[in-house]
Amino acid sequence: MHLQAAAVIVDVPARQTDRPFTYLINENLKDSVLPGMRVVVPFGRADRLIQGFVVQVFSPKTVPAKLKAIYAVQDIEPVLNNEMLELAQWLATRTFSFQIACFQAMLPNALRGKTKKQLVVTIPDQLAPEIVEFMAGKPAKIIDTKQLSPELLKKIHQEKSAGKIEIRYLVQATAKPRQRKKSSLVN
Repeated sequence: MHLQAAAVIVDVPARQTDRPFTYLINENLKDSVLPGMRVVVPFGRADRLIQGFVVQVFSPKTVPAKLKAIYAVQDIEPVLNNEMLELAQWLATRTFSFQIACFQAMLPNALRGKTKKQLVVTIPDQLAPEIVEFMAGKPAKIIDTKQLSPELLKKIHQEKSAGKIEIRYLVQATAKPRQRKKSSLVN
C-alpha cells in the first residue's frame, strides 16, 4: 500500500497557521488530490471542517498515528497552477502577507462567490459508462463535488483530462437591489 499525504495551507489567516499542515490522502481520494486544489480538512482539537489549498502531494516516509485525513475535495481540477502557487509563496514572503490571503487573491471572482459547477458533455459517444449513468442522458448537469463518490470524482477527472467533458462555473447573482431611505425635514 503506497500512502500519500498532502501539504495544505488552511484558511485560518494567523501567524501560527501560516504554514503547511500535513494531511493523509485516503486511498479513495488518492488520484483526486493535486497541488492547487481546494480541499476540506479537519482542523484544530475540535476537528472543525475548513477549506485549505493543497500546495504539495508527497509520499511520507513515516505516518504519525494522529495524522488527520482530507475530508473532501472541492475541485475537479486545480484552481491554481504551480506558477501561481510559487508566486503566492513568494508574494507572502515579500509582503509579509498570509499565504492563504495570497492564494485567495489569485482566485477568479467566480470561485470566490456563490457558484455552481456544471458538468458538460463534449464527446458523448466516447464517455465512460460511469459518466453516462451519472449524466442520465443529459448533456449537462449541476454537480456538488462534496457529494460525489471518490471513484466518480476520479472518473470525471480522467474524462476531463481526455477532453470528453468540461466543467463550467455558473456564477449566482448575490447582489441585492440598493434601497434608498427617504427623509424629509419637518418644520
